[in-house]
Amino acid sequence: MANNNILTEVPPISKQDSFVVFERRKSNFNFPIHIHSEYELNYIIGARGARRIVGDHVADIGDREMVLITGSNLEHAWMDGNLAPGAEIYEVTIQFSPELFQGSGLIDRKQFAPGSHFPKRRSCKANPGFTS
Repeated sequence: MANNNILTEVPPISKQDSFVVFERRKSNFNFPIHIHSEYELNYIIGARGARRIVGDHVADIGDREMVLITGSNLEHAWMDGNLAPGAEIYEVTIQFSPELFQGSGLIDRKQFAPGSHFPKRRSCKANPGFTS
């Protein structure tokens, strides 16, 4: 039986993107139970006492937290729980498509396109002073 209380998040990541990054500063940590097809890496500071739910696992968050959400449509949420009033929470979330690791998925994304901020590939000539 489907749970109608689960939200479906639609992250703002296009087929040309490698990933999307969110940086947030906040005083509460309520993000309702939701799903999405993208992988998600969360780094959280200052949310001690908040509660994390991933699948069927529930745990309180410590001073620093790093969580990788894997698997398509894995239910997850965060709740204030026992979060101290006036908390100063810093969160960085990176979402990326599972397709990124299939075939040439990473190289075909816009971050690796000509003119991007990544260095251009250069050929390396062997140093004549070294022998193999």
